[in-house]
Amino acid sequence: MNEGITVDLGIAIGTLSPGPLNAITDVEGVRVGHVTLNRGEGKLQPGEGPVRTGVTAILPHGGDLWNEKVPAATFVLNGTGEMTGSIWIETQGALEVPILLTNTMNVGRVMVAPEPVPDGSNCTDVDGSDRYFVTPSIWMTPRIR
Repeated sequence: MNEGITVDLGIAIGTLSPGPLNAITDVEGVRVGHVTLNRGEGKLQPGEGPVRTGVTAILPHGGDLWNEKVPAATFVLNGTGEMTGSIWIETQGALEVPILLTNTMNVGRVMVAPEPVPDGSNCTDVDGSDRYFVTPSIWMTPRIR
């Protein structure tokens, strides 16, 4: 089977042209961070290693995401992926936290890892009320071969 990126195969998705890198970072204001952990060798020893994992964080703009929410929605393609926080996104129709991507077995670990407010600001809404509950948005990424 011939593998490649859709644009390389002549497949156009949507009505807009891709950016210069054909990447999410082509969108002005979007910030992306990533950490990969790749250490240790040999047979897997639970709790010891080797370690092969990572996390990607996507912030839709460089402002105060908590108070400057962006419209958002979710879509289930085949029902095999985990999207923690998807019901909150569907309920309010907006995103107020970064999107965090990781592998299947680390969704729970990544969900409890962020600080209560991901950007370090306080939990005060624009109306002055305090909010201390954040629903993280953690998405599982499939293994692509």
